Amino acid sequence: MSSMGIPMMKIPGEKATLAAMACTQVTPTSKPLRICCGLLFIATASLIITARVEEGKNLRKFGDDYTQYLNETKMFVPIGFNELAGI
Repeated sequence: MSSMGIPMMKIPGEKATLAAMACTQVTPTSKPLRICCGLLFIATASLIITARVEEGKNLRKFGDDYTQYLNETKMFVPIGFNELAGI
């Protein structure tokens, strides 16, 4: 057991890796988890904003053809699950 009461991972012939030790310290309120969630939120928001701006540019450039394309496809995954399954 570690000093925090968390069992340490035992790997025969090797010491536990830093990553494995770090994972045992992550709790729902831990700072690394909050940082990762914050970065994930920022990355997702940036991706959505970029996609919306790009759609606006494409609408101006391609007009009605692009509007029809938007009605037939999803924003990030242009093929639906029905098409993947062959339905």
